[in-house]
Amino acid sequence: MYSASNAPANQHAALRRDWVTIIYFIFALGMAMSVSQEYTDEPSSIRYYLFVAPVVIAALCRPLLLMSAVGGKSLLIVIMAFVSSAYFLLIGDISAAMQVTLLGLGTIWFCVDKVCFIERDLTRIYVAAAVVGAIVWMLTDFNRWGLIPGTTDAAYGIWRVSFFSNIAFTAFFSLFLILILTRQGFRQINWRNPILLLAIYFTIFSFVRTALVCLVLYVVSFWLLSKLKRPGEIFLFTLSVTIAANLLIAFSAPIFDLFQNLPVISRLFLRGETQLTEFEIYQQLYRPWLWGEHLKLAWASPNFMGWGNFRFSELVQNSIFDYRLETGDSVSLLTRLLASYGVMGLFYWVFLLVCLRDLAARGDRWGCAIFPVVITAMLQWGSMFHVTDPMALLYTGLVVKGAAFVRMDVPNRLRKRLPTGGHHASVLPR
Repeated sequence: MYSASNAPANQHAALRRDWVTIIYFIFALGMAMSVSQEYTDEPSSIRYYLFVAPVVIAALCRPLLLMSAVGGKSLLIVIMAFVSSAYFLLIGDISAAMQVTLLGLGTIWFCVDKVCFIERDLTRIYVAAAVVGAIVWMLTDFNRWGLIPGTTDAAYGIWRVSFFSNIAFTAFFSLFLILILTRQGFRQINWRNPILLLAIYFTIFSFVRTALVCLVLYVVSFWLLSKLKRPGEIFLFTLSVTIAANLLIAFSAPIFDLFQNLPVISRLFLRGETQLTEFEIYQQLYRPWLWGEHLKLAWASPNFMGWGNFRFSELVQNSIFDYRLETGDSVSLLTRLLASYGVMGLFYWVFLLVCLRDLAARGDRWGCAIFPVVITAMLQWGSMFHVTDPMALLYTGLVVKGAAFVRMDVPNRLRKRLPTGGHHASVLPR
């Protein structure tokens, strides 16, 4: 099966760590581990600035590198951030101007060539995070999730596991490890790799629906993309899978209604509940409703420039819930951008499409297979893609750079025998 993408000419030289990226990621990961599942940012709090400051410092500490990334597809982000921030400053919405500036700054920093990882470092960080999480779970009551199925409080889902207090972080960090440890192709998977097995365990038994859907999307897309050769075919296929998958999610309530009594469907997708009405299922899967409300808000916004920093519950009149949905509308990043920044939010959509085009042009099938995963996650769990979040760096980096974002480890005894270009992964021993 196809292995990862083309390598740059110096791929097999001794790999150099970008310590700024690693230090930022470790600090951001530590901050993510320090907050509970129910935590929401308060813009005036010290903790909020502890989340924001690292990405700003990491982006601005090397201004020449940051400026080198301003070009090509990142110009779309510059235009979005500049025009939106200028507009909201003119109308007095300073908070919205600051938010879109932060989004632009973080995204452009993600585009810097030097911002990347070595595979070995990420696996070590993942294991360290799991160990720290296990220690916290054993010594404190901070993490309400168990590490073994059956040890979680029934109110949270007795079979769910997580080493983060926020179960979504566990699921998506584990999913990321699965992605990078399988890019050689499914035939080359080392099933004896304990880190891969640990990542599979936490991805599956976290029972985070979006992560499970993304895992299936990745497996299917990577397998089918291995049979395509032309960049145009790769691009169109990946885009079609992305659209089809999210349309299926949008209209999935009637399907789950038919099969909700099957234990596997109930456990994986309906939080273990059965005997639900179709409307109750629709409430559980409320993202499709949220997408529609965001689009309505974008269309109704002044000058089609979005509502800036707004409270969702104050603008939406006909909610499908009996309670006020305050922060929950941030779970869909891509449609929230349209509601917040109007037509300027479309520039971010186009930016993602250009990233996909570039991946397809390079023949990076692995990177293209990840594209539907990231888009689905952005539409289902978009709060994870706030630029201050460590998962935003990981997943946005994959979309922007594909296989070049996580560089493979090549043993010293093999490096001298490897060519300086081409499909580096395919010449490793099988």
